[in-house]
Amino acid sequence: MDHQGGGQQESVNMTKALDALSPWVRNPRRIIVQIEAFVVAAVMLLLLQLILGSFRPQSRSAFIQVGSWMAYKLSFPVVTYTLGMMQSSPVKNALYPVWAVSLFLVAGSTTAVKAFDLDDNKQWKLYLFELFQYALYSGLTLGLLFPYGFKESFNLKNLMFQEHHHQTGNKVTFAIVILNLLVFFTHITKVISCRFVCKTNPSRAVTEFMKNQATRCDYMNSQPFERDPVSMKGYNYPVRCQSVILRQASGVNTADSGAQLKDLCLSYALFKLLRQRYFGMVCAEASLPETHDFVFKGLLSAEDRYEIAFKIVEVELGFLHDYFFTTYYVIRKQQIPLFVMMLVRIILILFVGAYVLPDSLSIETPSAAIEVHPKAADTIITLLVLCMIVFVELLQAACYMASDCLKVSLTCKYVRNAHLGGIKFFVSLVGFYSRFSIFRYWTGKIGQCSVISECQSFASNLQYVLKPRKNPFELAYELTFPKKKASVNLTSKLKIAIARNLKASNGYLTNGEASPKKNNVLEQFSWALRGPTEIEVILVWHMATDYYIRTSQEEKEAATCHQEFAVTLSRYCAYLIDYAPELLHGYVDAELGIARMMKEVSETIGSLSSIDAKYKAMHDLEEREEEDDTVFRKGVKLGKQLERMDNSNLRWKLMAELWAEKIIYIAPSDNVKKHMEFLAKGGEFLTHLWALLSHAGILKIDRDNSLATMPGQP
Repeated sequence: MDHQGGGQQESVNMTKALDALSPWVRNPRRIIVQIEAFVVAAVMLLLLQLILGSFRPQSRSAFIQVGSWMAYKLSFPVVTYTLGMMQSSPVKNALYPVWAVSLFLVAGSTTAVKAFDLDDNKQWKLYLFELFQYALYSGLTLGLLFPYGFKESFNLKNLMFQEHHHQTGNKVTFAIVILNLLVFFTHITKVISCRFVCKTNPSRAVTEFMKNQATRCDYMNSQPFERDPVSMKGYNYPVRCQSVILRQASGVNTADSGAQLKDLCLSYALFKLLRQRYFGMVCAEASLPETHDFVFKGLLSAEDRYEIAFKIVEVELGFLHDYFFTTYYVIRKQQIPLFVMMLVRIILILFVGAYVLPDSLSIETPSAAIEVHPKAADTIITLLVLCMIVFVELLQAACYMASDCLKVSLTCKYVRNAHLGGIKFFVSLVGFYSRFSIFRYWTGKIGQCSVISECQSFASNLQYVLKPRKNPFELAYELTFPKKKASVNLTSKLKIAIARNLKASNGYLTNGEASPKKNNVLEQFSWALRGPTEIEVILVWHMATDYYIRTSQEEKEAATCHQEFAVTLSRYCAYLIDYAPELLHGYVDAELGIARMMKEVSETIGSLSSIDAKYKAMHDLEEREEEDDTVFRKGVKLGKQLERMDNSNLRWKLMAELWAEKIIYIAPSDNVKKHMEFLAKGGEFLTHLWALLSHAGILKIDRDNSLATMPGQP
């Protein structure tokens, strides 16, 4: 009985097995179509990674940011699933090895996107494991092309005396094997690049170099020694650590590109200095008076240099983005070998495509398999996939050639080999195509937000503080898909105005006191410069600015540049509080105060639909005693006080200078990681100011115990 029951169970299992295999037997073509679709999808994801990833630093668009994230995250499961399907399915096709190597190429991502965020760099061990996994899958799939076994297939006698069909098959098999090996070694670059970011050794070497320079400067200060922050004489900043220094690069005078390449080398040196802060290392140069002079007497020596100073910082932050989010920094160290490997890959891909076209591939396997012969559509799709991969390879090379990493590399070669005329030609060429930049380093815009106009959506991430019972799905939707913020172009005039204010401060940063003091109104407005946190003080002045701009429009006052600067910077500060609070010091301490303020704003004017009604309600708001005033009421009170000033030009001049002070005052921060993360999200102008102040030696401000910071304070 038991034996009979066991046989019956075995019969049932066999029936189930046959039922499971029947779809493959009846319609094996469906499996091939599915695999083809996944291969095409994977290559399309690779192309999207490259295109969208290249535009990430210069756009805050949800389409580019989310699209880049999806292309980056989806490519891994798509490649793994498709390779697994080809390996496990009994349905086989002669094009499997070509598709497998195509997927292997996709698996390594692009040179323009090695990591979507900073934490992805820490996953280098996982990437290495996945790389070996993909190599194994691809290698097993290659077994379909070895009818004589691995050893016999590559026997030279077999290659010479086999039948033409087998001889052709062995040639293309050999090409695919070499292509797999090249792809493997190319993908190792990504692993090395991620590992490189996690290592502190490069930054430690720069730190030691700068410590030695600081010691040398201390000695030089006690001796008669000429140092010029404008010409950089006496300043040794590392370009390639100790082998090439900036004062050597100052000898580059190739046509009109000499000054541009000198500034590029300076940006690269500053990038290495700023990178120290990410790893938490001591910036030995910060306490030196030469560091203060470098910014205030060098970069900001004259008004015609202000924009150049911001451009140098912009390029520096571009180097930081490439270091953390692309493989360009590692490619720069092995340019020639990687370039040769790319050319060989392209040649092998074209070679394989040439043999795919006449249907020269065939498979023989000792295992039972359902072979489906390639059709014309399969050949066309495969050729299309190979062409897309070649296009991606060429586009990646073009993106790297347009990057500043290559320009610095060529400049360093020129400095070390100035006697060779050939390199001079390359530097001229670099200077020429640098004028035609495809990708910018950031958006070039600053966000704008008005608490009064957007009272229902401002600080939506803090609504849980006072509304814990809010629908969690609604809250999740608001946090995932926030309302798109307005933005305006950062004009040259505004940058110059901020730089002028910074130069005038000479490094003594205040929270807005300098402007009222200079205009003899500090006593009137000193109460509005005090508050529990700096962020709440900013919100008071922001609402006062928005309130007064409405009043000035009603009185038809002529718009001035001071008015434009004040309103733009006021709304940018509000935007930072709403969109990028992590960049601001003391935001966590101010969360409850902001939430209470927004509750009061919503209760007072939130139900009013028109902007005129909101301002009328604010105008009719009764004033209270100072100790009972909330942030919202303080803002309205300050707006009315500004309204009562006699000279309208003085009002806007006061507010423009005050907002320039405040945007500079809030820039110093220890949260380096958040600044780096925003580099891949379109960038923030606050990060540019943060970097500029870092190079002036102003790394942080003791906002709790002092109203100003001394220049050069570490």
